[in-house]
Amino acid sequence: MSTEKPGAPPKVVLDTNVYFSAFNSARGVPYELWRRALGREYTLLVSPTILRELAGVLRSGLKWPEAEIIAQLKILVRVAKVVEPKIRLRGH
Repeated sequence: MSTEKPGAPPKVVLDTNVYFSAFNSARGVPYELWRRALGREYTLLVSPTILRELAGVLRSGLKWPEAEIIAQLKILVRVAKVVEPKIRLRGH
């Protein structure tokens, strides 16, 4: 049973790849999703695991300086609701 209030904005979880693309280019669908999150058009949810993974790909994939990574993650945490999943899946 859902505990959502009628008319409440949808809750959305974005994959690390979407953040990577949005932060790498100010065009395309990933950037549009990020722009809409910044505009609070939906409730963005993010987990600590996604935050850690995102920091890693910004560091290794985009070669961002640590200060820039921290600044971007601070924006993300202000925009999103940080949630801890109740169930964790483990890969092989």
